Amino acid sequence: MTTTHIEVSLKEMLQMALGAPKISEINISILHCLFDILFKKLDCQYEKVEMDGQEAACLQSILRKSRIAPLPFNTDKVEVLSHKMKKLVHLRAHQKHLEEQLNEHLDEVRACNNKDSNMYSINDWSKYCGPCEWYCTNAETETDVYCNLLENYDFITKVKRIVEEPVIGPILNMRKRIEELHVHLLDYRRRLEEKSKRLSYIEYVANDIDKFSQLISLEKRSFQQAMEELQRMMDGKMYKVVLPTLKKYIQTETEKNQ
Repeated sequence: MTTTHIEVSLKEMLQMALGAPKISEINISILHCLFDILFKKLDCQYEKVEMDGQEAACLQSILRKSRIAPLPFNTDKVEVLSHKMKKLVHLRAHQKHLEEQLNEHLDEVRACNNKDSNMYSINDWSKYCGPCEWYCTNAETETDVYCNLLENYDFITKVKRIVEEPVIGPILNMRKRIEELHVHLLDYRRRLEEKSKRLSYIEYVANDIDKFSQLISLEKRSFQQAMEELQRMMDGKMYKVVLPTLKKYIQTETEKNQ
């Protein structure tokens, strides 16, 4: 007797179980196996419920007479959803840690603004922007070097990159991982919807997946807002502190060489 190998999808199992004109014992067995596979995929096959009373006695009798899934389907290729959920929990914990670090940094900047200090004070902007305006508006030849640097787009871009990369890099990497996970969850929801047209229980699972997708979208928007605020803060810091200091350093070195 020859041995036949067959590989079917969960959708095809559902078709075999409920798509026949007449439901027989073998159809019920296939449906039984399909539920076992879905419980394994959702990693909830060992969760328990309780019942008391006469109904519980009847159900206990049915359980003793019942049998396990009769068809030996190989489920090694079935991907368990709980692995992705653990990754999501890890990402959200990492996101919370980064948010706390960012909030501490912003609190420090706000505290500097509220103290009797010249750092980051709006009243002292003229002190930082004054040298820039004087160098670039004065026609003296010795200021050409500084003005050329300030007008060099590549130079300004490199300075911004040096300042931004240590802070923005980890946030962008986490945003990329969240977006990839979001895509995987959306794809899983799409495939799950195709397989659950005639099983109402799967619809509840798809709704939960949709809620997770909405939460991820909210988190992604929060990241975008945080990065925009951080970008504005970095731009202000560069123009108020980094560039004036750099120009002063170049002027000092030039005077030494002369």
